[in-house]
Amino acid sequence: MPKKPKLDSYHYHEMLDRLNIVTQIADQHLQQHPVAKIESDIGSLITEAIDKLTVAYQLTGEKSFKNKKN
Repeated sequence: MPKKPKLDSYHYHEMLDRLNIVTQIADQHLQQHPVAKIESDIGSLITEAIDKLTVAYQLTGEKSFKNKKN
């Protein structure tokens, strides 16, 4: 099994930035799209995806904070 790469604070910063960008794009271009607003089954799936990305953002931020302490 390959060794895990050592993560530094930049890796976490980069992940936070990318999660933020993807979440904004998903909101602006998918969730705000008329199809997602009218077709609730589609819109709810997009909302669920954005919610999961938000959780990933929060978790990354927590791990970044812990990494800075060590």
